[in-house]
Amino acid sequence: MPRVFYVLILVIGLLIPSAFIFQAILARQRTFSPVLAGTTTLAPTEFAPTTQVVNPLTGHFKWQAMTSTTTNAGEPLQAQIEPALDAYDRWTWSELESTPGVYKTGASDPIMQAYNLAVSQGRRYAFRVRLMKSGSGSGTFMPSDLAVAPYGWRNPAGGWIPDWNNTTVLNRFEALMSHLATRFDGKLAYLDIGYYGSYGEWHTYGIDYSLPAARGFTPITQSSTYRIVDHHLATWPNTQLLSFVANEDAVKRALNATHTYPVGLRVDSLGSSTDWDNALHTRHTASVQALIAARWKTAPLVAEYWGDRGTNSPIFATAQQQIVADHVLAVSNGNFGTWSSFDAANRAKALENGRTAGYRFVLGAVDVPPLTAGATHTLMTRWHNRGVTPVYTKWDVMWQLHEPGSGALVWTSGPSGINLRSLLPTGTTPASFSVNLALPRTLAAQSYEL
Repeated sequence: MPRVFYVLILVIGLLIPSAFIFQAILARQRTFSPVLAGTTTLAPTEFAPTTQVVNPLTGHFKWQAMTSTTTNAGEPLQAQIEPALDAYDRWTWSELESTPGVYKTGASDPIMQAYNLAVSQGRRYAFRVRLMKSGSGSGTFMPSDLAVAPYGWRNPAGGWIPDWNNTTVLNRFEALMSHLATRFDGKLAYLDIGYYGSYGEWHTYGIDYSLPAARGFTPITQSSTYRIVDHHLATWPNTQLLSFVANEDAVKRALNATHTYPVGLRVDSLGSSTDWDNALHTRHTASVQALIAARWKTAPLVAEYWGDRGTNSPIFATAQQQIVADHVLAVSNGNFGTWSSFDAANRAKALENGRTAGYRFVLGAVDVPPLTAGATHTLMTRWHNRGVTPVYTKWDVMWQLHEPGSGALVWTSGPSGINLRSLLPTGTTPASFSVNLALPRTLAAQSYEL
């Protein structure tokens, strides 16, 4: 049988179910040629920590900017080296259903238009559906037939506050989400569990239930909360769901549920030392706080900045500490004010936020025996995760042989069985995985790039 020589560690193809193909953080680099007898250890040069590595569901996501009708309160990061590979929007109910049971379709369907745009740009897409915006603000964001008594009330600014516990409102919202699930379940990066509260964030900031107009109305009850959470779980079985943490009944129900993907967390106060800490560390009972604290090991925490805090506010420096301490997977590239209002130091810290969030895999070394065509060989691989989270999507690590120089693909392995989801941040100690490569008998004896 011919002996196969190799020159180099090269490409690790990471495949996700949506059929996007992304490269890991290893660059092509020649290390030696050819291998002599015996096992040889390959140790690729690691990218510098300041090198931006763009992969799906890690680092920055494109925030509120997929369609021209979306109001973007902050500019996207203008200094990102490469575009984010995830895009996110928030939609109000009235944008999706103008008359009872009649949902927007075709060119008038904003979610499908945004989804198609994201996919055409090589991105994955995520969204939330909400019933209102600011609790003290103006505007009606419900279908017109539900923006009348007895389905809610108006605040002094003229804003419509829904009756969260009304059976008709609940039934109609569930019908909307069921309709959306038939079109998007299994196709999204994630879906926020929306519906309740200001901005759909499951808090009632700005809503004053002591007003005369609010007489007879209450915040959401536990039974209505369970109904909304359970409906998302049942209707979106193939989608990563995210729960806001403001409401204890909701987050406890979601995190204790059995789902294809353990429900993750959404926190929209990144960069606020008080609101962030309250949301994640002090708001809830001890048992729920324990659930929240451990969730990053199995499900993502996605965060959005706190909003415009003024010129050169310390929002990015505070966020950097929170990203590391609480294991944030992805952060918005907007909702912090205008990029031009920050000096160079703050802009650099904003970009550091994106580089730090999420996972960052490094193949530290591979022990490779002499390779022979037609035989199965065991490689011992040693990996680091320099990030702050694992990866939460199943990726298959595959190995390829390429022609030296031209880079022409000669052979690709099947999935090698390395479970990257098990690779938590490793610190200085790498995680080891053995890989069995069954080389084809027809492989010519020569040097290859691996």
